[in-house]
Amino acid sequence: MKTLSCQDMGMSDNFVAKGATEEEVMDKMMMHAKEMHKDMMEGKSDEEMMEMKKMMKEKMKDEM
Repeated sequence: MKTLSCQDMGMSDNFVAKGATEEEVMDKMMMHAKEMHKDMMEGKSDEEMMEMKKMMKEKMKDEM
């Protein structure tokens, strides 16, 4: 199981995305961010989105 929390990404809420694959976790995190952190997500360039996804991969944890 892979996990990534909003706190891992520098946010203050307690959301944690969990999934079997990096892609599943990243999809869940992006859906959450677009819904709950609209102000942060608005106006992000493609380059900024790529950097965010890179950071997600770096901060993702493998849980047993």
